Amino acid sequence: MNRAFVKEADGDDVVEPLHERKHSNLPNYITPEGF
Repeated sequence: MNRAFVKEADGDDVVEPLHERKHSNLPNYITPEGF
């Protein structure tokens, strides 16, 4: 079986905590129509 489809044992995953994202003071020009 290809290694891409083999599940690793639980507990072996090393997950680093995510850092807080910085908020920009600039306006956000993305609109729902843009998606």
